[in-house]
Amino acid sequence: MSARIIAGVMAGTSADGVDVALVRIAPDWGWRLLGFRHAGFTPRQRRAILRAAGGAASVGELARLDVELGRRIGAAVRAACRAAGLAPQRLALVASHGQTVYHQGRVASLQMGAPAFIAAGAGTAVVSDFRAADLAQGGEGAPLVPWADWRLFQHPTRYRVALNLGGIANLTLLPPGTTARGVAGFDTGPGNMACDALMQACSGGRQMYDRGGALGLRGTVQVGLLRPWLRHPFFRRPPPKSAGREQFGAPYVAELRRQAPGVAPADLMATLAALTARTVELGVRRGGRAALQAEVIAAGGGVRNRAIMAALARELPRCRWRTSDELGVPAQAREAIAFALLGEAYLRGEPANLPRVTGARRAVVLGSLTPAP
Repeated sequence: MSARIIAGVMAGTSADGVDVALVRIAPDWGWRLLGFRHAGFTPRQRRAILRAAGGAASVGELARLDVELGRRIGAAVRAACRAAGLAPQRLALVASHGQTVYHQGRVASLQMGAPAFIAAGAGTAVVSDFRAADLAQGGEGAPLVPWADWRLFQHPTRYRVALNLGGIANLTLLPPGTTARGVAGFDTGPGNMACDALMQACSGGRQMYDRGGALGLRGTVQVGLLRPWLRHPFFRRPPPKSAGREQFGAPYVAELRRQAPGVAPADLMATLAALTARTVELGVRRGGRAALQAEVIAAGGGVRNRAIMAALARELPRCRWRTSDELGVPAQAREAIAFALLGEAYLRGEPANLPRVTGARRAVVLGSLTPAP
């Protein structure tokens, strides 16, 4: 078996665009990033995604969005290939996660981005619908990245925690020298999602997120709010567990604001940042004493939010903080690289869900194939 080049594609819960990672994967699972490109959604596309995720879209709107995003992803893959000086014909596969518009673990999950349109635009085969096989085995269908985290970050002697601060925060617990069966991982709660929704509400839609955590840094954590917020049922629920906009989107933030009349936006933002940090700490604590002194490898948009990162440093003072960039995995590309690896696992017929992580009855091969046109 020779090395293959796979385009891993990720569109996150922030709904800001598509990440494409061109990854060369060797037979021994060694990998090299050949190129990376972020293709932003237009404001209209983002509104359509958020409308769909909020349950306000008609069946016709969903069908058109599926096609439009399929075309957008196909074009993004071709653009990434051009930027890297790589002919699209050299791709073995596009591994597309798609754009999630609905997720309820153990029930159903829906990602937009029609694979036939991706295949037509990119000119190559596509593997998509990665969550369905795990759901069919009674699993949460998420998170799926812990298997790739194990491939990317496992260390023979160091306890590592891979933390992704996307719209939802999730972590992977990697004891030293662990096999895939020893990996634990789960969503901990909101990452950027709640902070983004608060900024949009407070700015009347003029600002989509708290750039650099500036507003949160100006505020004071309101302990009287944080304590009841931490009683949300999701935080008390043991893994396996996964979350999305259904739990921590705009309606959730609207309810928090209703509970805090007269509290300044900066104080609300600081308290939301503290909520993210505390729930991550509760997740790390599940790994025991060794995890609380682990090397934490942080990635995702939240690493640029200084309010969240400062709160995390307070919650986990004995951990050593590193970015995935330091280990050769660009933070913004991490999840796209992960899906390239999941695409390779599909081609090898290798199960890539982790039943300990998702709660599935058995390990299964993830994804469905759409042939090249």
